Amino acid sequence: MAPRQKEPSRTSARENNVSKLATLWMNLVPGDELRAPGLQELRRLLAEYSYVQVCKGMQKACDMYLKLSARGKPMNASAKLAFDKIGAMCWVAKNPDERTFVYIRGIFNNREVYYPEHRLRQEVHYALGMGVRPNDLISVAKWASSWSAFCDQIDDLTSE
Repeated sequence: MAPRQKEPSRTSARENNVSKLATLWMNLVPGDELRAPGLQELRRLLAEYSYVQVCKGMQKACDMYLKLSARGKPMNASAKLAFDKIGAMCWVAKNPDERTFVYIRGIFNNREVYYPEHRLRQEVHYALGMGVRPNDLISVAKWASSWSAFCDQIDDLTSE
């Protein structure tokens, strides 16, 4: 009888995935090698998301945030930002119904418009449930001068 082969442990499989993700990162961002904190962040992401989700999140973050110099080399600040956004990309992909809320929250944060986050989430989901298109909500958020103006315009959209 042949000796029974030992199954690889979950830890070694996860470390293998961390290694593959680190290699993917170096391919996406040439010259940027992950050190211990970056590898630790990949481990944390793999505890919450699948390997495929992290790969897709990494690629999406690089597509959106990575900036290249005139020589085609990644700029350090944008590489760090792209790496920091991987988790957010994974979260949005895992929670597609939150995409519009997150986008509008970003608009308000960038414009420094005050809003109560729980109310914003309620308003956005209510409007979407009433059949308002996501692009219409985003347009309202871009043009609203305040939280109350945003709510008034949402009321107008939902009453039509």
